[in-house]
Amino acid sequence: MDPTLVDAMRANGGFLHTTDLLRRMSPSRVRWLVHTRQLTRVRHGLYAVGTLPVSARLDALSIELGTRVAASMDTAAAMHGFDVDQTQQLHVVEPDDRRIESRPGVVVHQRRGAPLVEVGTRLVVEPAWTAVEVARQRAPGRALAVLDAAARVGCEPGSLERAVDAQRGRRGIVEVRRLAPLVDRRSGSPMESETRLVLHDGHLPAPELQWPVMHGLGIFYLDLAWPARRFAMEYDGDEFHGTPDSVRRDKARLALLADEGWRVLQITSDDVRREPDVLVGRVRRLLAA
Repeated sequence: MDPTLVDAMRANGGFLHTTDLLRRMSPSRVRWLVHTRQLTRVRHGLYAVGTLPVSARLDALSIELGTRVAASMDTAAAMHGFDVDQTQQLHVVEPDDRRIESRPGVVVHQRRGAPLVEVGTRLVVEPAWTAVEVARQRAPGRALAVLDAAARVGCEPGSLERAVDAQRGRRGIVEVRRLAPLVDRRSGSPMESETRLVLHDGHLPAPELQWPVMHGLGIFYLDLAWPARRFAMEYDGDEFHGTPDSVRRDKARLALLADEGWRVLQITSDDVRREPDVLVGRVRRLLAA
């Protein structure tokens, strides 16, 4: 792409209007750049270079509306670093000074007491409130994953508890209040959080998280472990275990753990979501063995 075009966009906050582009190139050239993802059509008449991060999409909406728009829900979670579902829609709070409506790709929420903070130059609903608000919209296992992820990036238990109290009476808050004591910043992934809730609801003893095991080549960390029983569970996600090299590494790792006296149960999302009672029964038997 023409470097002068990139410079012009940067000088204009990362965006150019259609009229600015058409002063530099033909309509067919604009369409080609969009088709090849060198340009992104942010809104009607507004373009940016490449694929936009959520912060840039928020900026584009603010430019279009002529007022600062605050990120909320999943968009706020993404900007705070704990969006576990990677939602593509832009979630925003309706500005105080004008009324806007939801549209394809943009979901507008009423503020209803949500406190705002600044993240860089952008307005965002504060982290703990966001975590609780997003968790209220999720199934229990995923809700715990949201709360764990928020804790991992710095949301303290006290701030989460205050946000729960502040949202008293709203849909889903009773379940979030039940989950709050289970929040653990050590949880390494959303599926680990979902697994922990299945174990808890199955009345099994709580595992240690990210438990270190020393061996001759260094140290391993087990997802969920009961050290006294030398038993552990590991989530087998396709994103980490799909290649031949990763399969070989996993086999070598399990062999080394067996040498150290550990039994490891590998589980999948189907075990957790489709057959939780079967999983609880297996874990109970293995802990008793």
